[in-house]
Amino acid sequence: MRAWLVVMMVHLSDGRLAGDHVTYGTLFYAAILLALFLVGARYADAPVKPDSPSPSLTAPRLTALPGVALAGSALASVLLVLATSAAPAALHSRMAGAGYAGLPPFPLSPDGYVGPSEAARDRQPSLRGPAGEHKARYQGGSGTRPVDVYVAIFDPARHTGELTESDNRVFDQRIWRQVAGQSRSGLDEAVLRPALGAPLPDGVSRFVWSWYVVNGEATNSRLQAKLLELKGMLSGRQAQQALIAFSTTFESSVNEEHSARARRDLMQFGRTYCAAAPLPCPALLGNQPQ
Repeated sequence: MRAWLVVMMVHLSDGRLAGDHVTYGTLFYAAILLALFLVGARYADAPVKPDSPSPSLTAPRLTALPGVALAGSALASVLLVLATSAAPAALHSRMAGAGYAGLPPFPLSPDGYVGPSEAARDRQPSLRGPAGEHKARYQGGSGTRPVDVYVAIFDPARHTGELTESDNRVFDQRIWRQVAGQSRSGLDEAVLRPALGAPLPDGVSRFVWSWYVVNGEATNSRLQAKLLELKGMLSGRQAQQALIAFSTTFESSVNEEHSARARRDLMQFGRTYCAAAPLPCPALLGNQPQ
């Protein structure tokens, strides 16, 4: 009943109340809980008669719950639920007062690379409601591939989007499709091929390496990122929530030569970039500032 009421509330308000679904859902729960108390009282067990012949062989005596005690229990339960529903609002107010860390600058021409310059247009990730985002391209020396860097930050005090939302993608699904992927020492690797009808040359593929940054720690675990978010909310510190992605292209081939070279180029760039970047990187790339 509670779930149905929340869904209908959001539907009938055209989504305007979606951000408050936790509070309203808890209020629905409190009303339903109170109704269950009242219905349950109507069918409470009758007291056991005191003239039982053998108390040791009978069930424990039950006494009827007085109406005042029943009302007090119901009221206490409702107040407890209401207090629980107020906790998210208090946390939201605390986060809004602390603010959030803004977009950090891109490193200027890290060792051996030229940039930042305009990034490739086909590399636009698909994220819901970031508070800010920017992207750039870095070009290395002869024989190395250009690398596109994307950084998006989120403000947990807003209801526009979340860092770890399941619908977030580090690529545009209208242009790319993921054909493979794995976790590599604190970051996620996605292998992309052009989507059907995408305006891309034949035989091109992409690697994307991505990870989360929450309050000075880098991780590719969505669960750990959520726990770090909770820790930051309870501490009342200024929130730092970001998604970082590196990407480079390589030629599709039946052998692993091109993909292996692309991985090496990403690794080389990543270690150079992370040595100068203000945001932490996974241990694989060698930068974990606090």
